Amino acid sequence: MPTSQTLTTVNASINFKPVKDTIYSIKAVNANKYESPGKTVKVTVLPVPTVSSFSVTPTTITVGDGIRFDWSTANAVKVEINGVSYDSAIKTATIANAQDTTYTIVAINANGYRSVPNTVTITVLAKPTIASFSVSSTTITAGEDVIFTWNTPDASKVSINGTQYDSTLGTVRSKPVVNTDYTFIVYNANGYASAPKTISVTVLAVPVVTDFSSVPITITTGEEVTLSWKTTGASSVIVSEAS
Repeated sequence: MPTSQTLTTVNASINFKPVKDTIYSIKAVNANKYESPGKTVKVTVLPVPTVSSFSVTPTTITVGDGIRFDWSTANAVKVEINGVSYDSAIKTATIANAQDTTYTIVAINANGYRSVPNTVTITVLAKPTIASFSVSSTTITAGEDVIFTWNTPDASKVSINGTQYDSTLGTVRSKPVVNTDYTFIVYNANGYASAPKTISVTVLAVPVVTDFSSVPITITTGEEVTLSWKTTGASSVIVSEAS
């Protein structure tokens, strides 16, 4: 660019593109080449703002979780992340309840010039839920099995009393030996746990006849006998006769 230009248009404008701070001066000249006192204007040239780095932690969350942004910028006074402004100097920000899966940062200088955008993405998982959890029987006799069955949308694994299983199994067998409460919890791929659900299984003792006798053991037709017995683990008995 020449150091000066002479223009014949007295009321006009001209475009320049300075690359550093520049002072422009102007004088008006009449036909007799008489020059007026000069006027000056200084143009400050700000560097282009840039985003050196932009990251989000964690990159996989469950609905309702928070996230943290970290960034590094140059020549910026503020940044915008999905339209929300932050002081560029703080270099970090958090969102308590992340809703979006894509976040875009733009650095902005004091003149409002916006940088090339930089984008990060996160995975937002649904909260795991227990649609159903059931047991084949809530009362069994010692030695018998029970079968647990479940339906768990958005879960990657389940836990029954601390033992974990692949959620896709949908069923598992157990053999309790005493009365047992089974607590069922499901987890998504991010480790988020559902509210627990509990089922109680009652284990009854095996019924045993410990004593069975007849008094007397020999009779004449028409006489009676008295049958006596003792049991453990029984709530009732079946007495039958055969010849």
